[in-house]
Amino acid sequence: LGYKCCKEPCDVIYTDVDGDWGAENNEWCGCGGEDFEISKDCPESIIRIGYVCCDHCQSNYEDEFGKWYHTNNHDWCALKPSC
Repeated sequence: LGYKCCKEPCDVIYTDVDGDWGAENNEWCGCGGEDFEISKDCPESIIRIGYVCCDHCQSNYEDEFGKWYHTNNHDWCALKPSC
């Protein structure tokens, strides 16, 4: 969907078929889901752009930031360097 993930803890203000949503700096952000994990193993470069790392090592997309997984709910998570 193109929205960044909210910082944890996420204050859910809206829920729809795509998941839970919060707001930061007057913009929508996703509150994550079961495929995500906030971890010290997640590179700062990923966290800085508003995303979190996956809790698995399955990838279905790759760009200049690394390997990613795109869920059926249109959420994104990055693979940890250990994958």
